[in-house]
Amino acid sequence: MTEETKQSLQLAFEVLRRTLIDNNCSVALSKSGISMFDTAIYMQTGKFDGITVDINSLVRED
Repeated sequence: MTEETKQSLQLAFEVLRRTLIDNNCSVALSKSGISMFDTAIYMQTGKFDGITVDINSLVRED
């Protein structure tokens, strides 16, 4: 992996991290993917309110 690719990925993850923090969201990993959800709603209700991204979709084009 080139340094440019590493820096590009680090930047993308930093944007995601800031977005999650700014919107009070959490992340969970499962076999089905990466889930991002509203932390407060989950803590209050125990229900998932968010999105799940298939991990394969991050590395393969459809």
